[in-house]
Amino acid sequence: MSNDPELLLTLILVAAALAVLLHRRLRPGRRRGPRAEIHETPAQPKAPAPPPPCPAPFSGKAWVVDGDTLRVNRARVRLFGMDAPEIGQRGGYPARSHLIRLAGGRQVRVEPVTIDIHGRTVARVWLGETDLSRRMVRDGYAVATVRWDLDYVPDEEAARRERRGLWQADPRNGIRDPAAHRRWQARQRQRQSGGPGGGPA
Repeated sequence: MSNDPELLLTLILVAAALAVLLHRRLRPGRRRGPRAEIHETPAQPKAPAPPPPCPAPFSGKAWVVDGDTLRVNRARVRLFGMDAPEIGQRGGYPARSHLIRLAGGRQVRVEPVTIDIHGRTVARVWLGETDLSRRMVRDGYAVATVRWDLDYVPDEEAARRERRGLWQADPRNGIRDPAAHRRWQARQRQRQSGGPGGGPA
């Protein structure tokens, strides 16, 4: 066996390095094997809340809010299957007045269909045997909303043809699309508040 000091020093350094490596590999709690890649899971979007349960049918006195909305027993009730001009829109006040003449302060029966995004009860509302949605459309103070139902389309066609209510002056544009008017109002509010698409033009 050689007594070369350089060789002994080299062997000691190699042994020490091996001891350090072995100690690191066998340290308790240390993961063995190749390091696993860490992938962050993106946050999952929350599922939308289920719609509130639809209330059971109820009755009460009707108080008119506008041409397609009533307040019955403190519940806001949106008439199903039709859309009347907004108060700030041409025809809005006549539509409201017509609904007041039909049902204001009178006992009605509310048959809920769903709850809308504003929390209102969307319902068929009956005054005796009269369906108020059909009557408003047939009298020419509201349009049928085909996204909900096609029941009242023939009533709207008849009102236009016979120039009833708001169709009297103009059978093509007697009632401007209330939904389009609401979208226009929303854009105006956004501009005024500096929201999306807002700010000075």
